[in-house]
Amino acid sequence: MRDARDEAQAASRAKSDFLATISHEIRTPMNGVLGALDLLLEDRLDPNQERLAATARDASEALRVLLDDLLDYSALKRASWPYRPQVFPRRA
Repeated sequence: MRDARDEAQAASRAKSDFLATISHEIRTPMNGVLGALDLLLEDRLDPNQERLAATARDASEALRVLLDDLLDYSALKRASWPYRPQVFPRRA
């Protein structure tokens, strides 16, 4: 029983480490894409080009937020903070 628990914990740590690593690997070039799109949007573009560049910028920003959330999740899992429920008195 203890061996199975240890294996499950090791697998969970490996998954969290993988998510953190791959998120960082994707986030770095994503910042480059966002920077390039910001520069492009500062140029004079026709309305269609501006719409397309803004759409790409919005989608890239949404992906970056998702990657940030994955990094936060991985950090929480790696820290293995114990959860200790506590009862708080209600105010009358």
